[in-house]
Amino acid sequence: MNLSKRERVLIIGSAIILIIVIFLYYYYFPLKKEIENMETQLQEVLLQVEDGQRKKELVNDLQEELNNLQLAQSESKEYLISSLDEPEIISYISRIMGNQGELKSLSFSGVTDREIYVSGDLGLKFETNYNELKKIIEKFENGEYFTTLNNVRIDKKEKEESSNEETNEEREKTNKNTLDVDCGIRFYAKEANWDGTGDYIFMEGEFSKSNIFE
Repeated sequence: MNLSKRERVLIIGSAIILIIVIFLYYYYFPLKKEIENMETQLQEVLLQVEDGQRKKELVNDLQEELNNLQLAQSESKEYLISSLDEPEIISYISRIMGNQGELKSLSFSGVTDREIYVSGDLGLKFETNYNELKKIIEKFENGEYFTTLNNVRIDKKEKEESSNEETNEEREKTNKNTLDVDCGIRFYAKEANWDGTGDYIFMEGEFSKSNIFE
């Protein structure tokens, strides 16, 4: 079968067009789509890398902050009581008070765990005068244990009529303690070996004497 020149040109042209269509359909467009997908994935990877770098910097900053906190914690613990011990705190209060006030009562409201330390709130009631009260507060501020004064209430003590049977010592004691003081003190410690609750009454006659430490 002899084809004319025009027919051969048409057949060759059609074959070329068919080859181009097949190339575009089965190779170029899938390849282009794959390249677009790879570009999208590359952008996502770049974003993840950038996010990872930010997170790394954040982790480094947090680690440095944690190291500083641990250092500060170790330094601050030097000022904390080794253990929030009930008898020791009562004895410490007695040493602070000395002869500068008459201790009436102590009350513990419990121990709070603050992760890196524990704290215990103590309610303290005593009688004293203004000058001795300043000395007591200074003793707490400069004491061997780190404490904070949460609250304080001071009332002027009402004078009681003295009887003829009172001794000069009792009258002097009554005249000396002119203030009723009610304050809240917080103790800080590394740990606690009791729940921090309890009430202790030091009123005269309760233990057959005015001060159980004497």
